Amino acid sequence: MCQTQEKGIPLSNNLRTRILLGAVAVVAVSFPLQAAKLTTPTKTARSLTNRGTSQFVSSVSGMNTNGPEFAEMDIKNFADQTPAKSPQSPGVDPTLTIPIVAGKQVSAPVGLAANFPGLNHFVERTSDGGNQFSLEPPDMGLAVGNGFVLQAVNLVMNIYDVHGTPLITAASLNEFFYHEHAVWRGAPPAPPPGHFGHSISDPTVYFDHDTQRWFLTVITFDVNPATGAELGTDHIDIAVSSTPNPTGLWKLYQIDASQDGFLCSLADFGPCFGDFPHVGADANGFYVTTNSFGFFNFGGYRGVNIYGFPKSALAANASSISGVLYSALVYDTGEPAFAVMPATTPIAGQYDTDNGGTEFFMTALDLGAIYDNRVAIIGMTNTSALNFDPLQTQLGGSILLTQTYGDPLKAAQKVGNIPLGDLVYGRPEGVLDASDSRVTQCVYANGKLFGSNTSRLQVGSDPTPLSGAAFYIFKPRVTGGSDVGGALWRQGYVAVASNNLIYSSIGVTQSGKGVMTFTLVGPDHYPSSAYALVDKVTGIPGDVRVAAEGVGPQDGFTEYADFFGPGLPRPRWGDYSAATFDGDSIWWAAEYIGQTCTDAQFAADTTCGGTRTLNANWGTFISEVRP
Repeated sequence: MCQTQEKGIPLSNNLRTRILLGAVAVVAVSFPLQAAKLTTPTKTARSLTNRGTSQFVSSVSGMNTNGPEFAEMDIKNFADQTPAKSPQSPGVDPTLTIPIVAGKQVSAPVGLAANFPGLNHFVERTSDGGNQFSLEPPDMGLAVGNGFVLQAVNLVMNIYDVHGTPLITAASLNEFFYHEHAVWRGAPPAPPPGHFGHSISDPTVYFDHDTQRWFLTVITFDVNPATGAELGTDHIDIAVSSTPNPTGLWKLYQIDASQDGFLCSLADFGPCFGDFPHVGADANGFYVTTNSFGFFNFGGYRGVNIYGFPKSALAANASSISGVLYSALVYDTGEPAFAVMPATTPIAGQYDTDNGGTEFFMTALDLGAIYDNRVAIIGMTNTSALNFDPLQTQLGGSILLTQTYGDPLKAAQKVGNIPLGDLVYGRPEGVLDASDSRVTQCVYANGKLFGSNTSRLQVGSDPTPLSGAAFYIFKPRVTGGSDVGGALWRQGYVAVASNNLIYSSIGVTQSGKGVMTFTLVGPDHYPSSAYALVDKVTGIPGDVRVAAEGVGPQDGFTEYADFFGPGLPRPRWGDYSAATFDGDSIWWAAEYIGQTCTDAQFAADTTCGGTRTLNANWGTFISEVRP
């Protein structure tokens, strides 16, 4: 789970990584730099559970504060974590040091088309009549197609037209998937199933241009409906639209993830939960990846899970669907794979159809060192077999040598109004967490595999370490059926002097034009949504451009609450942004701060005119650029 909640604190991806552990510089490379191979993973058959149909319904706004604002299960799990590095991972070069790069200018926006505010904390918390929890950060999914824009954030979903006009308003994901409230704040007795609904997190959305269907996934944790306590079972819920119109009916499916992962079926190691789900697709399959962790003995990492299911059957809303699960992914250095990102492709004609069809994945290493210079390409081959015998698919991969990247640092904000910090917590302005250096987006276009992550770096001669964006463009290749590797075509960094670029993502059009997106924040900028255009021919990003300038600092509860003990808050941002494509346009959604108010205004009205709540003030912004 990716959020910290008023409801509580579902587990942080950034910390899970730690527990698992216990002008732009561009380099062109035209030959493989191979460091290690993926060993043979465990392969098992998996089937989806058919849960019927559902439809999004606009919610009624309300601010009800009866009942808990923080969930007991999430506070416990979050506090149990220890953000410490493990010993040096095998295969890491111990001589690596911080990358030193040239800074980019911050320039006026170019190429912007649609540009409008997305969901924010006030809308989420007051949706479903106020029967919601407050959550930080806003984990986001975004998909665009057929004139619709879908944004999912934490527990709610909006559907817009391409001009930003809402077609539904803050539909509850608990209502959509389970016909319930996240928490009942009204008078007793609570409606079924009880006072607490399922704990839902980490939404991702995807529009498949090939089948003209929309896909939505979330993690779902079963809880005691009377107390909200965890029960030790969890699911990956998958919804697929029945038509190209997302406002219509959707088919619901489910994967029980409790036993999925290395040793998860054994009492001493399981049950497990699947964290950080992300989705991709090729001509034949729809893919979901997760990081598996022990449920009750938190900190026990159980490896990556890769699920593959026949896309055509999902698009047809078939009642029975079988697929495949790959788990126990380990490189021959002895290191486990982590946070494997599946690729999406702008148009059907650009899928890799060799070797029976191939779906590519990308992942960074950096499991035990501050710095690393390795990225892995993984491929599921013979994906056409998903349509008749999923166990005939194969999985292989290689670790390739790249530029150095490192764990990003927490990012300072421009000084501004922090009424929650001043009046409630008595704490100074906080920083933004930049998570870790995992790959956060993967796109396969024009025969190339694009990915990006956030990295610690230094800009020019200024010795101050900052966080910036790193990118990688590979030419993947498959030989011998499952020998997956590739060559590094371009790589580099995007950074801004004295400021930070965090939670990068990358989008690519069908012609190969790209856009890198991120949050721009630092002494000169409140948290803002920014982007850089990537040249199709050279692969070099241009200036950093601001799509939506922030107007104040983050002033949320994770900036100040003592989650690890006295004076030890865990500021949240991210955990991931979202970029996608629609024809010749690239769309993205990023977190920013779109409101500010003084202490006096907050004291008189903790919503500051309906722009925030008592506990948080995050916002999101949706942008379209035509590179």
